Amino acid sequence: MITLTTGREARATNHRYPYRAPVLVLDFGPTSVLVTTSPDGEVTAQDVEFARQLAGEAYRFAREVERRHSPAANPRRAAA
Repeated sequence: MITLTTGREARATNHRYPYRAPVLVLDFGPTSVLVTTSPDGEVTAQDVEFARQLAGEAYRFAREVERRHSPAANPRRAAA
């Protein structure tokens, strides 16, 4: 297992191309992760399912981060 933590240098960028599958790039400072479909650029039903699953989990991750960032979830932040 590899753990990549977010921070000032963390970025997520989707790259669209007219004639091949998109590439999702996750940058964590000097480390980058590229997510795409098969090497030939074909997009399958399984790719669509994975992309939807990834989007759903990313949405839930963002909601949880927002919730934990809120003053109600962090009493020290509310007191500041």
